[in-house]
Amino acid sequence: MSKWLSANLRGEFKMGVGRVETTTMFGVMCWMLWKNRNNFIFQHVRSRAKEIPRAAECFTINLCDTTKNNNAAGNFRSSLTKWRPASSGWIKINMDGTANLNGSWSAVGGVLRDSVRNWIEGFQRFIGRGSSMNAELWAIFYGLEMAQSRRYDKVILETDCMTAVEMIKEGLRSTTTTNDDKENKYDATTVC
Repeated sequence: MSKWLSANLRGEFKMGVGRVETTTMFGVMCWMLWKNRNNFIFQHVRSRAKEIPRAAECFTINLCDTTKNNNAAGNFRSSLTKWRPASSGWIKINMDGTANLNGSWSAVGGVLRDSVRNWIEGFQRFIGRGSSMNAELWAIFYGLEMAQSRRYDKVILETDCMTAVEMIKEGLRSTTTTNDDKENKYDATTVC
C-alpha cells in the first residue's frame, strides 16, 4: 500500500484529469476521501460517492490555476497568516467557495470553531455549476445556516472574499433603509 501511495504522489501513474498535475489531484482525492470517511464515522453524514471526484477535480483545477496565474503575474508571495480565535462566548466560521474557470464545477466548505479553538463542526458541498462569487456566497450561506441550526447567536464570519462581504453589507443597508419606521435590526457596518 505504501509503495502504491508513494508512486502516485511521485506522479508515476497518470489519472487523465487534463490540465492539472496528477500528483496534486491524487493528494487532494486522498484528503477528500479521508474527510468524507471522518464525516461518516463521527457525524453520520454520508456523501454521494460521485461528488467526491468532482469536488476533488474542481478544487485541484482551482488550486493549480491560481498558483499558475499568481506565479505568471509575479505576485505570488508566501506568507504566514495566523488564525485568531473568537472572543469568549463567540464562535468563528471560516468558509470558502471555489469554482473552475469555465464555471462547470463549484464547491464550498467551512469549519466552526469556538473561542478556545475547538473544532465544532465542518461542512463541504459540491454545488454544481456556478461562478467563484456564487460559490463564495453559498459558502457564507451554509456557514450561517449551520450556526442558526445550532442556535448560535454570537457568530463571526471569516472569508477571503471581500466582494461577497460588500454585497451582503449592501443588501443589509438597502433592507434597513427602506424600513425607516421600524428599528434597524442589523448594523451593516458590523457584518464582516
